[in-house]
Amino acid sequence: SKTAELLDAPDWMKSFRAQAWNEFTKIGFPTTQHEEWKYTNVSAIANGDFETSAKVDLTDLESLGSDDAYRLVYVNGRLSKEFSDIDSVNGLIIGNLQSVLASSPDLVRDHLANYATFEDEAFVALNTATFTDGAFLEVSNGKTIEKPVFIVHVTTKNAYAPVRNLIHLGENSAANIAEIYLSVDGGGFTNSVTEVVIERSGRLTHTRAQMEDISAYHVAAQALEQAEHSVYVSQNICLGGA
Repeated sequence: SKTAELLDAPDWMKSFRAQAWNEFTKIGFPTTQHEEWKYTNVSAIANGDFETSAKVDLTDLESLGSDDAYRLVYVNGRLSKEFSDIDSVNGLIIGNLQSVLASSPDLVRDHLANYATFEDEAFVALNTATFTDGAFLEVSNGKTIEKPVFIVHVTTKNAYAPVRNLIHLGENSAANIAEIYLSVDGGGFTNSVTEVVIERSGRLTHTRAQMEDISAYHVAAQALEQAEHSVYVSQNICLGGA
């Protein structure tokens, strides 16, 4: 079922979400009859009883990150301010999509949901229709972010986590960003969509580490938009999940 509405979202985002939900209800979950999914049976996800979940003990997460890194922590798709370390820095906007959509939607209007298209893409459509929060990072023109940025997504047992991330690097900027996916108390269902935009001569090193419980389900989509002379270095590590 649909998750809670995205609080204080602008009309254009509400329209995107309505279109995405209509697309998902039209096409449904893919089956092995679909060419792209013929070797991947997602019936356990389609028939699963997943829900957004309550608080969880994240004490062990304090070891992830240090004074030498910025950190955003999300639990079942929602920001955990307690475990996040997002000190402001000149030239870097780092925060959560829910707050940005409520207070400064023009920051993301040109990019959010513009690259990860959901036509005939069931999981992207489901994510667009149901995400309630996510990470937003914007690096200003000419700015190099010295410390790495960790985006940590934690999913709990039987939880549905519609994860959304938007990363935007300005011209001649540089950053090192890592998405880290973890489980606590067993596996849930993570449905992740990340959109990356790199302007002219921008440089991004982007690491994605999926280390969820072996019983977890994880589906991810990424869309990349690059201007000329930009550099994108991607590293993917998959150690768990189905």
